[in-house]
Amino acid sequence: MSNETVIWQRASEIFARLSDLPVTEAMEQLREQQNLTEEVREAVLVLINSAEHASRFFEDKILKAIPSQFQNVMKPGDKLDEYELLEQLGHGGMSQVFKAKRLKGTPQKLVAIKVFAPRSNQQELLSHFINEQQILSKFSHPNIVDML
Repeated sequence: MSNETVIWQRASEIFARLSDLPVTEAMEQLREQQNLTEEVREAVLVLINSAEHASRFFEDKILKAIPSQFQNVMKPGDKLDEYELLEQLGHGGMSQVFKAKRLKGTPQKLVAIKVFAPRSNQQELLSHFINEQQILSKFSHPNIVDML
């Protein structure tokens, strides 16, 4: 395994622990960690800054373009192709994310399904989603869902 791979794996582990915190608190906790190499610390900073930038972009550009009367179109119990939606994990103005299970076949593995709002097929959103998929596909961590 290359040194760069080791650095990014370690940075991903640390980022996963910090990613739910407000940015200032995440930065403070990162500063307090004594046993990190400068390369790992810089990689974690890149991940924190990238996540913050993506969140700001989404809030500023995407969410503001959506009518506030958008209502969620799917709910737990609904069927989507060969999957049953079990629980809503999150939602925003453009999409909902559900925990789901496959209706047929084995093994039964839980998955996350992102359902876009009816009028959210804007090219900018699609481009952002594809970029998100490409970034997430490079990570392997228990708190990051695998892409199908």
